[in-house]
Amino acid sequence: MHRKPGYLSYRYNGCELNCNVMGLMCFVGVQAAWFEMLLIRTATCKKVNGQLSGVIGTLLQVMFSQTSHNMMSSGIMLDMHGGGQLRVFLKMGGFVADEAALHYVYGCKGSSGLKPCLLCQNVFNYQEVRGIVDRDATGFAQHHTCSDYSKLVLHTPSTMRALAAKLQASAGTAHFGELQTRLGWTYNPYNIPFTPAVADIMTPSGTAVFDWMHIYFVGGVWNVHVGQSMAFLKGHGVTYATLNAYVKEFRWPSAIGTTSGVTAFEPKRAKSSWTAGSLKVTASEGLSLCPVLGHFMHSLDKDGTSADVKQHVKCFMQLVGVVELLRRSSRGNVLPAQLQAAVCRHLTSFSELYGPGYMTIKFHYSLHLHAYLARYGLLLNCFVHERKHRIPKRFANEVRNTNSDWDASVMREVTAYRLSHLHSLGFGETSVALLDPHPPSKKLVALLQQVLEVGAGATFATSRRVRLDQWEKCTVGDLVLQICDGCMTVGVVEWHASCDVAGEVYIISSLRVWEFISGSDRSWKYRRTLESHLCTTEEIKCTLIYAGAGEIATVLKPAHV
Repeated sequence: MHRKPGYLSYRYNGCELNCNVMGLMCFVGVQAAWFEMLLIRTATCKKVNGQLSGVIGTLLQVMFSQTSHNMMSSGIMLDMHGGGQLRVFLKMGGFVADEAALHYVYGCKGSSGLKPCLLCQNVFNYQEVRGIVDRDATGFAQHHTCSDYSKLVLHTPSTMRALAAKLQASAGTAHFGELQTRLGWTYNPYNIPFTPAVADIMTPSGTAVFDWMHIYFVGGVWNVHVGQSMAFLKGHGVTYATLNAYVKEFRWPSAIGTTSGVTAFEPKRAKSSWTAGSLKVTASEGLSLCPVLGHFMHSLDKDGTSADVKQHVKCFMQLVGVVELLRRSSRGNVLPAQLQAAVCRHLTSFSELYGPGYMTIKFHYSLHLHAYLARYGLLLNCFVHERKHRIPKRFANEVRNTNSDWDASVMREVTAYRLSHLHSLGFGETSVALLDPHPPSKKLVALLQQVLEVGAGATFATSRRVRLDQWEKCTVGDLVLQICDGCMTVGVVEWHASCDVAGEVYIISSLRVWEFISGSDRSWKYRRTLESHLCTTEEIKCTLIYAGAGEIATVLKPAHV
């Protein structure tokens, strides 16, 4: 059992909303244990007082009622499968979502408002024409392009209560619309900030979490920065056609599948990116491309490169460094101060190179990420939830009769699917294990008996895929990194197998080992060999991205190992 966030997932008007409630949760890569708590149609939601905010507020009152059952103080008693009981207590941990969803749920004006950040009291939109920041001699007011976190003045539960009281008292007055604009909030008596029963349970300062996936990879910081870098490099002979040829040299682990972004720079898609001035890729493609583009940009920084190109490369590598820290944060080896410094360094450099006019609101939201890391110990994101949308859609599209119990019917089908999926994955396991195992060939059985020195009483299994840990899976054909006694080995997986001897299970893998040639800051050079090598699968630390179909290959260093 691991103490990790559990999630409630919602979909409304195309926005991503993911409310997490801190509690006990077993997890397989965590994502398999995230269940939908509610599926609701937009048309139904609009009939509720307060719409989506009212729906979420009602759910919170069911779980944390001030007059009846409260999960924080009373909890819930669970009957354990092996006998006995366990009382579980829950408290509101955070509400992770994209900006639009936070706007709907908390009732803030959002990214297009005069005050675009629901967490900050003193941050104003850079596009504002009132001259608020320029006329403020005290330095209190700041544009959202400010990269100095120490200048931000954050909301607190007390300031939110004062703000709510002011709006409630001023409702219906002549200048009420202007007051809402200046404060950055829209008054609705049924919205969470104005509902006493839940306002303190879900105060923005303590629960609202900007999703780093949307901040960086959904029309976000990454997309904008790549677009601006390419606009500059085009004058130096580097185009999307250059990147198209470059990325096609690389091979990603099988688990990445079609989300590698290998087609992101083909002519039709490149045209879209040139027109937008921003890289047009999916979030998963952007994340997969990050180490490859980082390696490409790093290769431009060499003797003879002009000073201005070096400056743009340096700025881009700062962005890559931030993304690598975001990815590593889930493994608990990134300090909040480390992430804060990296983000501020990148924002400052970007503003100096490209100007604050290109810094969208998402650049500002990135300044809050280190605070979430300090609060939760990891950074919540919506990658999994975006993938999970496909399952509710699969069942919802098949239910044609929407006049009676449509929501409940789809909910039952989705929940049954989730439970079945958990069972197939071996719910609760985080250690090395074969996935979808089956009996091995006689030749492999003979080899395993010889290597492990076991008799006919042993039971064997094999599989194309294994779970390495709670974060990664590995497939036959993947290039992997093995670490044993401090020594690193790189090789291509030939097979995975397990041996059960009197209840003692051994899982081993065969690697076609590559010979190390040389290394640099971001990659290694290896030579392919025909030598096979057996290892215990738990020694495999991660899969690798590499390029080169000939004898020599370039292997990108994993940022998280």
